[in-house]
Amino acid sequence: MTGMAARGAVARRDGAALAGAAVAVAAVLAGGAHALALAWPWDVSIGGWLAPGQPAAWLHALSLMALVALLAHAPTASAAAWRAGGYATAWLAGTFWWLFVSMHTYGGLVAPLAVLAVLALAAFLALDYALAAALWSRWRTAGPGAQVLAFAALWTLAEWARGVLWTGFPWGAGGYAQVEALGALAPWVGVYGIGAVAAALAAAPVLLRGGARVVTVVLAALVWGVPGAGAWLAERLPDTTRPAGARGGRRPRGPGRAGGPAPGAPRGPRAPGAGGPARRAGAAARAAAPARRRAAARAAPGVRAARGGGAPGAGAWLAERLP
Repeated sequence: MTGMAARGAVARRDGAALAGAAVAVAAVLAGGAHALALAWPWDVSIGGWLAPGQPAAWLHALSLMALVALLAHAPTASAAAWRAGGYATAWLAGTFWWLFVSMHTYGGLVAPLAVLAVLALAAFLALDYALAAALWSRWRTAGPGAQVLAFAALWTLAEWARGVLWTGFPWGAGGYAQVEALGALAPWVGVYGIGAVAAALAAAPVLLRGGARVVTVVLAALVWGVPGAGAWLAERLPDTTRPAGARGGRRPRGPGRAGGPAPGAPRGPRAPGAGGPARRAGAAARAAAPARRRAAARAAPGVRAARGGGAPGAGAWLAERLP
């Protein structure tokens, strides 16, 4: 009996180790998907869902859903922190991998140290997300709606902290993956607000129950599964921008602008004497400009001597080359 109990304990320990390794691999893969969602790197196009160099909002949403599922089943706050930390480390390292090129190719740092530097920076910045996940795990006893809101709020706070604290390094914020799907919200909430909406909409199908889950699944499918849905939304939201110079009812003037003649448009007859004095004054000023420059060049040595030195001829050289 003692031998059987020992073998059972070993089997349980090995099973827990395998489960932990599987969770770690899942977190890293989900974080890698987050990095790929910011800009699809391969020359593979799939309808309106994937295009080289373009963001993939649906892939970003799936990566967040996977993260929320991993956090929801974390047994402790420390386990949630480790899972979010692995996710964020893979995401950030896959986002600013170009630092390796900067340090190794152009800086001359040996490749292993350059790799370690990138991973160390990613792991350090991932601490914000690990802390957010540990705090969120305290909300697991709350209602599903509160969990969704808490996840979106804490995740956005971690994004903001990464972009502000320790001089800030906001490269690759999650909201940039949603510029096609949720970019219409940018004038009101900015990239962090877009990321918050995406986080809430991704967490809702995982955490909610019953009819609320069905509604959020349908909404997520419409936002991320229908190509062009973001453009459709942007066309129907009020325009929040106006042309430069249009504040206070004033409209910009000039060729090709609102209120001005288009290029090549016929001009009406000029009023008698209109623009004559002003035009003559402008021509006189342009004609006198060379004389002013020559006078400044001649005066430069005296001014330089009065001020206590300087490179001989530098002022004259500068004066001759200014317009």
